Amino acid sequence: MSAGEGLRGSISVLLARLSGWLAPVPAWFAIPQKIGKDVQAEFERRAANYFQSLAQAQVIYRDEDGTYGNIELQYGKVTGRRPGSALRMLLHLCLGRILSFRLRGRLQQLFPQKFYVIAWDDAYRFGAWRFAAAGAVRPYDGSFRETPSGGDSVVLLGTGPSAENVFDDAYSDLPIIACNTSIKSRRLLERNIFALCVLDAAFFMGSSKYSEAFRGALREAFQIRKFRIYFDAEHSGIIRGTLRGLDCEEWLRPIWVASHFRLAETFRHGRFQNAAAGNIFTQAMLPVGATHFRKLKLIGFDGKSKDVNYFWKHSDEFQFQDLLPTVRECEPGFFAKVDYDAYSTKHNDVLKTELSAIEAAGVEIEMTHRTFIPELALRYKGE
Repeated sequence: MSAGEGLRGSISVLLARLSGWLAPVPAWFAIPQKIGKDVQAEFERRAANYFQSLAQAQVIYRDEDGTYGNIELQYGKVTGRRPGSALRMLLHLCLGRILSFRLRGRLQQLFPQKFYVIAWDDAYRFGAWRFAAAGAVRPYDGSFRETPSGGDSVVLLGTGPSAENVFDDAYSDLPIIACNTSIKSRRLLERNIFALCVLDAAFFMGSSKYSEAFRGALREAFQIRKFRIYFDAEHSGIIRGTLRGLDCEEWLRPIWVASHFRLAETFRHGRFQNAAAGNIFTQAMLPVGATHFRKLKLIGFDGKSKDVNYFWKHSDEFQFQDLLPTVRECEPGFFAKVDYDAYSTKHNDVLKTELSAIEAAGVEIEMTHRTFIPELALRYKGE
């Protein structure tokens, strides 16, 4: 890690802490861009989703006529609407937080990836000076430490067509590090789930029917059995809102993700932070596995063939297949920028670096089935 990366990382963590300390209660959010009347209802629905963990929140905005409005929220429900003013907008901007939606005529074109990030950098163009996300009013806890479990073998479970191999007798006694929508599987909940990893904002923290189904499945699964949850620290408010009332704090593991952090092959170094590597496998699952176990058995990472114009195929048991189109409908800006072949190539390049570092540290990696991902195929020993 270069000195520059270390400095930018320290600045990010420091300002994330400051955002929590300085944010008023009730939390104030200001949206400088104008909100069109045709998207007013959708705007309120999304605001309620983003701020669902807050006991009190106020959002001030301007409509397309330049009139100021103020929405009052309580735990994700709109409890009041009243006129706003330029003075209140200024107060929110100065003492509260900026919610940068980057509206371009329609709400659905807003900030395509981390679309609910509260960011001073969007206003003042300081790239590393990014404040914590909507709803994450508490300071970022950069002092969290993970105690390695010292386990032998673990299954890292993707959601590809081969994921159902996890139910073979050979893996029946092994702990599992799962990801994303895999927790919808009732059969999986009968197994030893060591951890669930989830990072993607557009798919899992948004306002689509798919996102809602995932969060419902997460809450239901956590009620059935407790497991560690590794997630982007910027999503703290939504995760905590989803699990409200379930005594979840000791199970939550927030990861601070930023493009200028070094790629972490393990979280044993202390601070939970990792590069924005663009994939749950590289950003969370591999580091978590390498932190706690000596052998990683990979299941459900099938990758994609050249004729598939998407990220990859999924297993029906581990995916809400019928609801996937609702993500595209809700966040078209996210998909407009994706080149799936380029994504696969970059993912494989990142894997090459990370897997080599993990193996150099003495952790064994076994690919248990055929795969289209070249670096994983090298670690498949055959039937």
